[in-house]
Formats: sequence, C-alpha cells, structure tokens
Amino acid sequence: MSRVSCSVLSGFLLTLAACGGSAARPAGKEFDADVAERETTHQKLFERGKMFAQVGDLTRAEEYFSAAIERGASDAEVFPLLVRVCVQDARYRLALKHTEEHLRKHPGDVDALRVQGSLHYAIGEGERAEQILLRVAGLAPEDAETQFMLAVLYRDMQKDAVRARARFRRYLAIAPTGKHAEEARGNLGAE
Repeated sequence: MSRVSCSVLSGFLLTLAACGGSAARPAGKEFDADVAERETTHQKLFERGKMFAQVGDLTRAEEYFSAAIERGASDAEVFPLLVRVCVQDARYRLALKHTEEHLRKHPGDVDALRVQGSLHYAIGEGERAEQILLRVAGLAPEDAETQFMLAVLYRDMQKDAVRARARFRRYLAIAPTGKHAEEARGNLGAE
C-alpha cells in the first residue's frame, strides 16, 4: 500500500475515533481500504497537504496536493502550493512535470508558463527557458518579472550582455522601484 493510502487509512480511522465510531469491522464484512480512500474528499487531501507542508514534510505534501488535484480540487488553489513544495524540496523536474500537466488543462495560464520557463532555467535548459519566457513576454509585455528573468538568462546562461542589458532596461521601465530594481541598475552600470 502506498504512503498516501496508508496515511489516508490512518486519517479515516482517526476520524472514526473522533466521531465516537469504532474501527472494528462489522461482523461478516471485510474492511475495504479502497472504499475508505475514495471517500476522502479533495478538500481533506488538500488540507492534509497544507499540514504536511507546514511541518516540512514536503514529499508527503506533494503527494497529498497531487491527490487533491486528481480528485477534483481547484487547480487555481492547489497548483501554486504543489509547485512551491516541489521547488522548496529542490525537485525541479517533478515541479516541471506538474506544471506541464497544469498547462495541458490551462494553456493560457501566464503565471504557470513563467514558472515553466523558470524551471527549465533551473535544470539548465536555457534554450527552452528562453522560448517559454519570450512567449510569456509576448502574452504579457508589461510583466516585469518575465523581463527580469530573461535578462538574467541572457546574462548568466547565454553570456549575452547586449540582450541582458536591453531586458534590464525594459524591467526598469515597467517597475522602476520593483524588487529587482537595484540589481537591474547594477547591471546597467553608468548608463
């Protein structure tokens, strides 16, 4: 039985105990773990995922968040937390897998596309990251964060100072006091 199944079963038994019920089997009836697992709602799975994330068990949090989405939880609510726990645990490829699954259902989600580009960058796939981030920049030209990410990609991965400087300037035009403004100015020097 998987860790999720065991945990779901444990949660089911704890719920019975808290409600004054008994975990003992009725005479003549086998306990069906599959039925108990199916009766776990996406909201309960989501709440358990948040609990595990809060205590630092990021692997289990990812499992519960994934299960919550599979059971019908709102992608808008669960997806950001799912990706966050994967990234916090440095499991970038798993975060990328979840992001790609999300984008199959929501291809126009600009935030998810930006995350996808960032994840490709994180695993060293600069060319793919650039393609995705340029797509995001086309869909959301006033998105300062994407401009900054492109600037860093050009500076660090492609060693292209000309394109990096152009993106740093664009970032500053959009967000002159943004969280990366000091770094962007530092990269532009005495322009």
